[in-house]
Amino acid sequence: MPSPPEQFNIVVSRPTGLGHEHTDMGTWLLMLGLEIAQHGQIKTVFSQVKQSARILMNRNSMVEDAKKLDDVKMMLMVDPDMRPDLYKGQKDNQYPFLSSSLQYMEQRRKNGQGPCVIAAPAFGPRPDLKCNVWPYNFDPETNEIEDPKQISIEHVHRRLEEPILEHVACIGTGLILIPMEVFDMMEPPYFDDIYRDVSKTHLKYSQDIFFTGIKCPEANVPVFCNWHSFCGHNKEECIEVPDLPPGAEMAPPVVFPPGTVMETSGTGPRRPAPENSEPSLV
Repeated sequence: MPSPPEQFNIVVSRPTGLGHEHTDMGTWLLMLGLEIAQHGQIKTVFSQVKQSARILMNRNSMVEDAKKLDDVKMMLMVDPDMRPDLYKGQKDNQYPFLSSSLQYMEQRRKNGQGPCVIAAPAFGPRPDLKCNVWPYNFDPETNEIEDPKQISIEHVHRRLEEPILEHVACIGTGLILIPMEVFDMMEPPYFDDIYRDVSKTHLKYSQDIFFTGIKCPEANVPVFCNWHSFCGHNKEECIEVPDLPPGAEMAPPVVFPPGTVMETSGTGPRRPAPENSEPSLV
């Protein structure tokens, strides 16, 4: 029988760039404080702010600094241009990112499973309006998992209609929850930019994809997208979920490999996702 949940310390890490944190962040931090106060398991909250234009360096240095803090178990990292919990209270099955993600991690602990990483989905800026999630593509006819592709708007609308915590190939790290033990399972750097050419003018993988799509799979750490907690993305405007294109329809219900998806009911999970092999992104 698993031991009862223990209290733990968490660090909220904010790589704010040169102090250009969007005003939405202040409102969310206030709500986050209330959420943490009501959580019950969180004992102490540490705060990190790195004000440097070198966001990549900020992320890695925050990890190293967090390792020196007193018994920190979780890192909640949020970028300065995010608007977390965008649809909480507006759409059914949308819940606070931190609480719903911690609940899933606790279920995994009770099931004897190892640590995982959970991040929130969001859209990039115009004109592309691409969602930052690369799911596994399961072909029910061949019963095989194909190479991951960036998710389409039609499939995003389907995920919001039937939200789950989905095991994905990689995801952006604008809002991400990482158990500190994960960093002990990999060699630094944890975040990096990978280029296609020696002149470093054509990016192949951003620091987000490097961590979730390369470092985590190498350490056998599964990465999940929390579709219950969609994030806004503040650019020239707050990027929300775009409407479907004219004539387009929501994607049909998603067919997943048997046993590979964490389904949720309300704020809590019903069954765990077993560990499974992941296709390489390199």
